[in-house]
Amino acid sequence: MPAGFNYNLNPAAVVEEICDVQTLHHKRGPYRLNTEGLVIGSKLPRFTPVRANLQTRMLDVVKNVRLTEDASAGATSIKIAKNSLVAVGMTLGAGSTCVKVSAINTTNANYDTLTVSELGENVTAGQVLFEAVALATGKTKAGVKDATTLDVAKNSGVSAGMSIVIGENTYTVTAVDTSNATKDVLTFSEPLAEDVAANTPFTETQKSVPARTANFVIYEETKVEAGAVLAALIMQAYEVQEAKLVLPISEKDKETLTSRFQFE
Repeated sequence: MPAGFNYNLNPAAVVEEICDVQTLHHKRGPYRLNTEGLVIGSKLPRFTPVRANLQTRMLDVVKNVRLTEDASAGATSIKIAKNSLVAVGMTLGAGSTCVKVSAINTTNANYDTLTVSELGENVTAGQVLFEAVALATGKTKAGVKDATTLDVAKNSGVSAGMSIVIGENTYTVTAVDTSNATKDVLTFSEPLAEDVAANTPFTETQKSVPARTANFVIYEETKVEAGAVLAALIMQAYEVQEAKLVLPISEKDKETLTSRFQFE
């Protein structure tokens, strides 16, 4: 047992408030928390969803937000519950589409307001959005109508199999040549519908794929510190009262938490 780490095998009273304590089972031994992107000095509440690597014994926090108000497709702001782990630049999944967070307003005592890229669908109060894999974006070099290849700036993140939108047209990428030091060359399954000007922005078509999903939750409140941070895990809990969770758990998380966790 690492020095300075107090691993309590007896269910704490605070956990009893959240779930049926008789069904609660711990994962043996502590795991080390990846603190990158977390605020030093902050505290992760009990039942924080995490993705644990059973080989390296490292933990990554799963970052979700819960909506407090409905928002319609086309909206560029959403209201979420306080105390989330959202950050500027994060991509959030909303059903089949996703949005990018460009600003966070925390001045209201009851909710936070996120400025986001345009919503592609309606969302509802109580819905949980998850941190999603960011869309590939970039800028083109000049392209000619009917060509099936297009030069783009380096490091766009485009890969074969993706669909990208240039102007009002969508193209399927079949290959990416990254051998040139100053540009990448995309090959499409269909020819360009029109000439493309240099520096035209493009983006991958909307999708909603979680950056990670939870397979465990944190047993007790854990402080984020500059050094090594160890956390104990819960591997099973029944009758979990979702309304009492500080950090929400998405439907995608519930799939990877499996029947070891039952939510009410």
